Amino acid sequence: MGLTPGSLLRRPAAAVDWAPLPAGTIPTSVIVNDLLGTAGGYVAAGLRVTSDFHWDAVALWSADGRQWSPRPTLLPTAAARGAGVESAAMSVVAGRNGMVAVGRGIASPGAALWWGSSDGQRWVPLPSFPPLGAEWCPAASCTQEPNGSIAGDGERLVAARGGADAAAWGSLDGRGGATLSMRGDIPGEGTTIATLLPGGVLVTDGSTTWFGEAIGR
Repeated sequence: MGLTPGSLLRRPAAAVDWAPLPAGTIPTSVIVNDLLGTAGGYVAAGLRVTSDFHWDAVALWSADGRQWSPRPTLLPTAAARGAGVESAAMSVVAGRNGMVAVGRGIASPGAALWWGSSDGQRWVPLPSFPPLGAEWCPAASCTQEPNGSIAGDGERLVAARGGADAAAWGSLDGRGGATLSMRGDIPGEGTTIATLLPGGVLVTDGSTTWFGEAIGR
């Protein structure tokens, strides 16, 4: 699922050479799935495995990439899927004023989970995947998933969905933002992966890819 701290953590000594950080820099119970640098520091997202093999989604914070919080911050699941649900944070994206961590509930049906933070240290669960909303579920047993995807570059966050109700939003913190106009070849249903580029955003459903060019008014 992820990389262990020993295989991941390296720090550049002169922007070219890298040196390993001491063992135990990140708690040995934590598996890191994503690492993000922001203007204020670094965020690691992943999971903590307890002694009874229970998985909890967690985040770690560092101001300089060398000294990390000795205890991981548990990412709460109560507002999303119920207290005690096993979970793992898979990725984190950031804008200028906040960030979003994307994860999974491990227990069946394994729905997607989202968390928001303004600083990478304090996190709250985000219900209903704002502003995308949840996909329509045709059956009571279907897995709740976001209706689209979100991407960030440390300055901007862009959320986009395709299909009949295609829409896109720009945000600085991942909790709200301005609606972006869309025209031309609109992405289809199932656009679950987005990548933000300097001039626009790429979205894909796994077989077809669309590029949305940013055009100023």
